[in-house]
Amino acid sequence: MRPTPANLQYEAYTAAPFNSRSSNEFVSRSVDDPNDWVHWDEVDYEDEGEEAKRESLRHIVARIMERNFTKHLRYMRGAHVKSHAFVKGTLVVSPALPSHLQYGLFTSPGRTFTTIARYSSESSHIVDDRDRGVVRAIGVKVLGVDGEKIGGGHRGSQDFLFNNSRSSELYSLDAALEVFKLRDIFFDDPDGLELALRSRSDAEKLLSTVNLENIHLAGGKFYAQMPIRFGPYVARLSLLPATAAQVAIALKAKDVPNEAESVAHQKLLRAYFHTYPAVYIIRAQFASRNRQFSIEDTSIPWDSPWVELGRLEFPVQESYSDARRVWFEESLALSPWNGLVEHQPLGSLGRARKTAYEESRRRRAEKNVEAVYLDVEPQSIPD
Repeated sequence: MRPTPANLQYEAYTAAPFNSRSSNEFVSRSVDDPNDWVHWDEVDYEDEGEEAKRESLRHIVARIMERNFTKHLRYMRGAHVKSHAFVKGTLVVSPALPSHLQYGLFTSPGRTFTTIARYSSESSHIVDDRDRGVVRAIGVKVLGVDGEKIGGGHRGSQDFLFNNSRSSELYSLDAALEVFKLRDIFFDDPDGLELALRSRSDAEKLLSTVNLENIHLAGGKFYAQMPIRFGPYVARLSLLPATAAQVAIALKAKDVPNEAESVAHQKLLRAYFHTYPAVYIIRAQFASRNRQFSIEDTSIPWDSPWVELGRLEFPVQESYSDARRVWFEESLALSPWNGLVEHQPLGSLGRARKTAYEESRRRRAEKNVEAVYLDVEPQSIPD
């Protein structure tokens, strides 16, 4: 039986540290005392006026999708428009996972799940892969998940969304709403958008990704931008590349060259997955009463240690076949709110993402006259 949070007796965690370039990126051999971990219901609440802001965001997402339709004659996602790779593999829960970490997807140590993932760029535009300062992402969908799901049901999938920026420039609900308004106003004027962002008092936060590395994505670290429930606790997740080939790419840390193609990330990932597998350590940070954290301002770094939960493993494969590309682009949706109650997103920005992702999925299905699914069966994934 799982121990209760109160007066928890916890096991020492002894995952081997990963030899990262930065000491604060190690997978820790120990964790903070879980008795000091913050419970999600102590810090998560909805402010008056929040719902109206979510609805405003919904309308802006819809307008941006309309603008993209005018340009491309296809209703695409509200964000993360450009895809770079589509891969299939497994998520393996750590066989030695201590009992105090066994919640939600990670309830059964050693369990293996079929998993699919999409590498993309965060922008609402089809951006050039040579551009520096663009947030790149990986969206992960874990299949065949059991447990109480958000919105009802007890079987389906669990989505986790990660960016290559440690913190989001959309650091709060108010900031996200203002930035999306500006993205709408300056939809075809990126220079005007940058000037408008630079004129704001919070410009440093909003432009925090301007100097973001544009390295080969197989070697990059990825971070969940929003905190989630982790059973009774509050956590943030991340992915740490773990194979020798991925580490070699990370250590070079060279930007995509200017002479590369505009679809360089697609080409690089396709070549990589033709030869090498990719493995990521899935890690979590837990909000502690004794350490810095915030669920409402994602620009505030958490300083709690990372602990390993499991591994994502993607074998050698074709990552950009026509069949897989069409299936992912036209028939599949990802959402941070597609998953288990024990991993429900937290904070006002987390709740706003539910509204934005719902609008994106609804419009894609309605306007393209094509069903868009959150839950799929492993056998439906094209090669």
